[in-house]
Amino acid sequence: MPKPWVEALIGIGFTALEAEVYGALAHGDAATGYRIAQVLGKPAANIYKALESLHAKGAVLVDDSHAKRVRAVPPRELMRLINRDLDDRKQAVATALAKLPSPAADRRIYELGNRAQVFERVRTMLGAARRIALLDLGPGPLAELRDDLTRAAARGVTVAARTDHEPPFELPDVEIVTIPARGTAAAEPWPGEWLAIVTDGTEHVLSVFAASGELYQGVWSNSAFLAWVFHSGLASEIALDLVYRAVDAKASRAELRAALDQLSKLAPPDAPGRRQLLAALRSPPKERP
Repeated sequence: MPKPWVEALIGIGFTALEAEVYGALAHGDAATGYRIAQVLGKPAANIYKALESLHAKGAVLVDDSHAKRVRAVPPRELMRLINRDLDDRKQAVATALAKLPSPAADRRIYELGNRAQVFERVRTMLGAARRIALLDLGPGPLAELRDDLTRAAARGVTVAARTDHEPPFELPDVEIVTIPARGTAAAEPWPGEWLAIVTDGTEHVLSVFAASGELYQGVWSNSAFLAWVFHSGLASEIALDLVYRAVDAKASRAELRAALDQLSKLAPPDAPGRRQLLAALRSPPKERP
């Protein structure tokens, strides 16, 4: 069975032999390639090739004596080197990918594969939002997205989120609406959690997670029609939640009216998704993609 550090190092780009050699050196004193080959029971020629590669990666040090003894770089120093290398690689990839054109919008619904992909897609949507971001989500997803929501609100995006528990942390400039415990929500709570979001009425994600935290199902679409339908419905639900809150607080007629008027703020006639949909409907018919 592979040792834990071998699997870990393979995961960041080491070969299995490089990982074994580094582990052998990290557990002992400086040694020659021949000695490492004896310890690991591997051909010396392969060990010397692995040492050359490890030296190029900055994972080992080689002395200047005739024997060429090798010692491992301390793990913390190695991780700093790897982190810097990964940062450089990520920047190079980001620069190259930025030159590619953005995918065109279409009407399809795409399935998301796992929890991480759901959250990455949601963060991308929040980062690109221009006017409005509406969410319906459980306490766990809300906590995971708190920084992204705060950053979007700080840019001037209207951010409103409905959840079933008041969060134990501050979300500056984010409207948090607690879902009233009525109907099915009161009778039988979800065993897992959910995360639904629509931004600008142009794209949306619907996802639900099992009690284990794994994704049960998640979909994304940038269909202007589907997004605006969902945007309108979620805006109406949030406005209704605000009305319930006002009624429970024995609000005045004017306060109730103000709660209802939030709907025009959350789903304005000039929302990007609505304008995009109207423009598409006025255009000559096109073959469906």
